[in-house]
Amino acid sequence: MTATTADGALEPERKRTWLRTAKILAYAWLLLVLCYFCWQGFWYTGLYAMIAEWEHEHYDWYMPVGNVAALTIVFGALPLLIVKLIELRRSRHTQPEIIEERAAGLRVAERLGRWLIGGVIVFVIAALLSVALVLLDLPTDGGTPQQLSAVQNRFKVREGLTQLEIDKAPKRAILFRMRWPGELVRSSFAQIDAKLANGEHVTVFAELSQNELENFEHDGVATSRLGVLVKNGLPGTTISYMNGAGMHVVEPYYALYRSELSARLRYLAVSAQLGMCALITLLFWVAQRLRIRGIKRRLGTSVAKEAAPA
Repeated sequence: MTATTADGALEPERKRTWLRTAKILAYAWLLLVLCYFCWQGFWYTGLYAMIAEWEHEHYDWYMPVGNVAALTIVFGALPLLIVKLIELRRSRHTQPEIIEERAAGLRVAERLGRWLIGGVIVFVIAALLSVALVLLDLPTDGGTPQQLSAVQNRFKVREGLTQLEIDKAPKRAILFRMRWPGELVRSSFAQIDAKLANGEHVTVFAELSQNELENFEHDGVATSRLGVLVKNGLPGTTISYMNGAGMHVVEPYYALYRSELSARLRYLAVSAQLGMCALITLLFWVAQRLRIRGIKRRLGTSVAKEAAPA
């Protein structure tokens, strides 16, 4: 009967319902924050870019996955932490103060297992998000190539498959390296300056092959190049480094990659890093599950011995 609500008999159930709702909202917020900082990392903007440039300035490298993870934890984990603390406080009030040490150890092990599988889910979602952004936002090598000519100063620029003609060998090349672990991505670009038909200047960074980079000073680069043109397509730390060195790059500029794959490579490398983190966390979770199973088996054996007649 509903009369039970008068003396507060249903109050614990209401609190449990509220706590479940709060937990769902906390996980939703964490996912939203993760998506937001994945987007910042993909476009190299906002707080993510500020931290990356600080790391690059002080240590000459930065950690894409580490930055996304740290920002997600700092800005997204607080609601979930509050919910977990409330749960812990409630469990202390509802359970006996004297708890068998082995059972308490089992609960701690199970809680760690839940955090580990949660980490696996977060890393997998982040990896899938980064792959989706690559597939949806970057141009492809399909269709008829547009013809861009630095020789005749005819530049009607759009992203995608592009045939570029240059009139003289560029004098400057830059190198981008992405490390973790080892050297994941190594790309080099030659800077080409040209003028649009309306008199405006535009800068194109043409990706070089390894052979072109090795012989850049003596042989220059090919004057006709086919590739995928990406607006503002260089790694963000590369532009920051060039601006800091006095080689100011004005947006919009364009990067001409040798292929669709090379335009996506550094993003896919980040996805691979996230996948590796998911795999490592999954292995820890499997090890934790085996540990939990061992604890339960020992607890069951102990209880059986205590229940056996003398």
